[in-house]
Amino acid sequence: MRSSSPLMSYRQVLETRQRGLTELEVSALLNQLLVELAKSHAIGQTHGDLSLDSLWRDVSGDLYMNPPLGIATQKSPREDVVAIANVAIELLTNHPPTYQWQKHCSIQPALAEILEQARSDFSWNAPQNASQLLQALYAHQHPTPTEPAPEPKPGFLALPFVLGLGQWFQRILQGSLFLGVLSVAGWFAYEHFSTLIFEKLPKPPDPTPLPDRPQPTASPPQKPNSTIVIPPKTEDSDL
Repeated sequence: MRSSSPLMSYRQVLETRQRGLTELEVSALLNQLLVELAKSHAIGQTHGDLSLDSLWRDVSGDLYMNPPLGIATQKSPREDVVAIANVAIELLTNHPPTYQWQKHCSIQPALAEILEQARSDFSWNAPQNASQLLQALYAHQHPTPTEPAPEPKPGFLALPFVLGLGQWFQRILQGSLFLGVLSVAGWFAYEHFSTLIFEKLPKPPDPTPLPDRPQPTASPPQKPNSTIVIPPKTEDSDL
């Protein structure tokens, strides 16, 4: 890119200010840089030399960059993304990127997280090219409005809360449900394990039938022999 006005590298900008840029200024720079870089990544071309010394701006704030190093550098789009994140952090803090760089600037946590993911080699969702990083920045700068959740209407379970019995009733209800679930689970467990135990127990042998015993036959009752004794006649009996 060429400009008729004098250009100043962003390293010179920091040296002149002796302080970091604001989050708004860095976000505007990233938007301009990523739009141009995404076009190069789309055709398989990387820059390979993004730093404070290769990025320039004129008096109106327009961005310029040195020509890319070319395909011979064997740089990947991912390396350009890491370089952009480090440039943004150095512009915010006016210091080389460190582990605790956020202490040296004022930045929203969401943007700080995007920059950390962009420069991290261990983040599973790290952007792999300029287009992905641009999409993450756009989502941060233009969040989708969310509708407020509707307030719940008092129902049967909410009635005790209205009457001032909230926590007390809730604990009783939770305890009853817990005991009910525990009872049902215990009954199923008892039925299951008792069935398994009885199936594994050896079955007793079948009882041996006893031989039939002869039944006693009843004999008819015998009549006793009755003997009639006739007394002898005496002389007195004739009288």
